[in-house]
Amino acid sequence: EMLWRLFPGCKVVNAYGPTEATVYATKIEITPDLLSSSISLPIGLPKTGSQIIIEKEILSKKNNNATIKLMIS
Repeated sequence: EMLWRLFPGCKVVNAYGPTEATVYATKIEITPDLLSSSISLPIGLPKTGSQIIIEKEILSKKNNNATIKLMIS
């Protein structure tokens, strides 16, 4: 919130992407409302012309361990 007070009108963007994506795969504009309503930051939506598939494999129900794969096309 201090960022928006110091720099009114600025935009903050969370751009996420693994190395293989070269630049980014998903993005979302971060707003004060989003920050106050979220426990963690979302990775956002796929960039134009891309598709994102998130696959979760449960490794152990007892420990709630999982592997999560992000597939980009």
